Amino acid sequence: MTTLRKRAEISPFTLAKNTGGSRAPGQLFNLLEYRKLMAVMVIETNSSFKLVESNAFRSLIAYCNANATTISRKTIKRDI
Repeated sequence: MTTLRKRAEISPFTLAKNTGGSRAPGQLFNLLEYRKLMAVMVIETNSSFKLVESNAFRSLIAYCNANATTISRKTIKRDI
């Protein structure tokens, strides 16, 4: 049985550590890097392009970084 970690147990670097990234808190948001990482995520997980347009995914991205703009499935397709 798995348990969810409390918010306080998750460090600011948790996502960066898991993806090999190194963006520190307070670092400026880089749209090109974000688009690259989104394309890689779709490819590596064999996900549908429409994943990036789902309300749940957009809510997750907005929670992680309020400066992140949403990307359409057409944009991801072009980037690949």
